[in-house]
Amino acid sequence: METSPTPRELVERTITSIRPLDAEASAAAAAAMDGKVKPLGSLGLLEHLAARLAGIQGTTGPHVDRPALVVCAADHGIATSGVSAYPQEVTGLMLQSFAAGTAAVGVLARQAGARLLVADLGVVSPPQVLPGQNEVLDLRVRPGTGNTLEEDAMTLAEAEQAVAHGVGIANRLADDGADLVGLGEMGIGNTTTASALTAALLGRDPARVTGPGTGVSGEALAAKVRAVDAVLRRHGDTDDPWQTLARMASSRPRPPSSPAGSHPPAWTRWSPGTCPPSPAMPSCWRSSGSSRSSASACGSARAAGRPWPCRSCARRSRCSRRWAALPTSAWPTTSPRPEDPPCAA
Repeated sequence: METSPTPRELVERTITSIRPLDAEASAAAAAAMDGKVKPLGSLGLLEHLAARLAGIQGTTGPHVDRPALVVCAADHGIATSGVSAYPQEVTGLMLQSFAAGTAAVGVLARQAGARLLVADLGVVSPPQVLPGQNEVLDLRVRPGTGNTLEEDAMTLAEAEQAVAHGVGIANRLADDGADLVGLGEMGIGNTTTASALTAALLGRDPARVTGPGTGVSGEALAAKVRAVDAVLRRHGDTDDPWQTLARMASSRPRPPSSPAGSHPPAWTRWSPGTCPPSPAMPSCWRSSGSSRSSASACGSARAAGRPWPCRSCARRSRCSRRWAALPTSAWPTTSPRPEDPPCAA
C-alpha cells in the first residue's frame, strides 16, 4: 500500500512534473496576432500573455474557459512592529470581506466569470463565515508567524506544509476543470516579508526591493527598509531556500525558490567608513553629514523611481537637480549598513 508523500516530497514531485513551454505553439500564436489587421504589438502585454498561454497549453489557439482566482491569507508577526500603515487586525477583516464577496477581488471575479477560492493559512483572528457566503478553506498552519525581527517566522515543517497546501489548492482546482488560475494573497506586513525574501534569495540591497506597500512614506518607509535590513542580518546566514522561507516568510503558500547565487547581498560587501563606489553619486550623499536614516530614505526613493532621493540632505535642491539628470541605471545600487559610520569622503 502506497503511503502519502510528505509535504516536501509533494512539492518536489510537483516541481519535477512541470513541463517547459511549447515554444513552437507560443511562436505560432504570436505570429497569428502579428497577422491581424492592426499595428504590430499594439495590444501590448495582452499579446505577450496570449502567446505565453498558448505555450503553456500547447496550442496555437489559447483559451480560458474555466478561470479561477485563489486568495490565501495569513498574518505576519512583523506587522506588530509598525511596518505597515494598518494594524494586523485588518487581515481578518479583509478575509471577512472576501467571504462576503464585497472586496474588490470578489467583484472582479464575478465580472470575469471566475471562481473565487479563499484559504486561511494562518490569520490570527479568523472571521466567522456565514451561510451563503464564499467558502474559506481552513488550511491554517499556525495563527500568524513569529516576528522575524525577534525570532524565526515558523518551523521548517510548517514552511513545507504551507507550500504543500498551495500545491493541494492547485490540484483541487485542476481536478475541478480550471484551466487558468490567478494567484492573490492578503496579510498586513506582507510586502515587508516579500522584500526580505527577495533581498535574501536574490542577493539584493533591501533599499532596492522595499517599497511603500500600503502607502508608507518618509521616515515610515525608511524604518521599513531598516526593518528588512535587520531581518536579513538576523536570519540571512543560510543559502538553503527552505530555511530562508521558514525563517523569514509567512505561512501563505508559495513555490520554493532557487538557491541564492554565490554573490552575497550588496549590503554585506561594505567596508566601514567607505562610500558607495559609483561615480554618479551626488556629493550630498557623500558628505560627512550622511547618516543611515538619510541613506535608507535615499535608497527607498531610488527604488520607487523618484529623482529626489536624499530626503535628509541639507543640499536637497542641488541633489535633486543632479539626480533628475541621470538615468536610473546610473544610480547606486547599495547603501551603508546601519552600524557603518558616516561616509568620510
